[in-house]
Amino acid sequence: MSKGIPRGSKALAVLNRFKRVNAILYVEGPTDRVFWKTLLDSKGVNGISIEIAGSCTIIDDYIDKILNEDLEIFVARDKDYKYTLNKIPQHERVLFTFGHSIENTLVYNDAIVSIGKSIGGEEEYCSLSVHHWHEYIINQLQPLVIREFANEAIGSGLNILGDHGDSLFGKTWNSDKFPAERILKKIEEIDKIISPHDIQVATSVVEERCNDIYCYIRGHFLFSLALKFVKEMMITLLNKKSVNVSNDSLMTMLSMAFRGAIDSGMHPHKEHYMTELDKLIIN
Repeated sequence: MSKGIPRGSKALAVLNRFKRVNAILYVEGPTDRVFWKTLLDSKGVNGISIEIAGSCTIIDDYIDKILNEDLEIFVARDKDYKYTLNKIPQHERVLFTFGHSIENTLVYNDAIVSIGKSIGGEEEYCSLSVHHWHEYIINQLQPLVIREFANEAIGSGLNILGDHGDSLFGKTWNSDKFPAERILKKIEEIDKIISPHDIQVATSVVEERCNDIYCYIRGHFLFSLALKFVKEMMITLLNKKSVNVSNDSLMTMLSMAFRGAIDSGMHPHKEHYMTELDKLIIN
């Protein structure tokens, strides 16, 4: 994705007037635009133009302009680890995801079950498989997620989970059987840099503020785990040696499931997002 060029306050104000809409909502990238458009449509909010900023850095620049210059735009941002650590100022014109990223809302159990059912899988089998996978990755990754919080809190700049499972596990791994030695090695490397005290502080933050650790697995990393799981599930259900599922294909399937769950009121994060969208209506 292009990093984009941040617009100055005057340019943003001019664009606001030029668009002739009730409000402009800036998001990081194209996938974020689809995600927030789905939510706006579900709530029946009209007159909102969703514009792509191009990067999280630019989004944060716009948040600064909202806070310091009272710029009348809206911004939707991933919580990342910063939000829980109070590193991102809250404002009535800044909307946030439920968890770390939009992927933590898109990649949820019922959506993956629906993918399995769509290719002939029995609901009970798919549900049990997804449930076991969900619990497995929580148990395996919780120590690393805690260290992600510690890393962000003290600014160590470490690459912990990364953006893809391969970056942590190597090229050969299964969605329900991570290489334990690689996780232990990563923890040992981190613990040489981050002190036990800082890790304990992060543990307390997670215990007090994160009801579901799954929602704080780094979004792109979680998506790569889901892609691996879906491929393995399809191979089993279709009795094939291999299947080809691209990132775009999985994102499309998850987005369709998300739209259906939001419209029907069945998505567990719906209340959070409807409350966030109220900021657009109230203002």
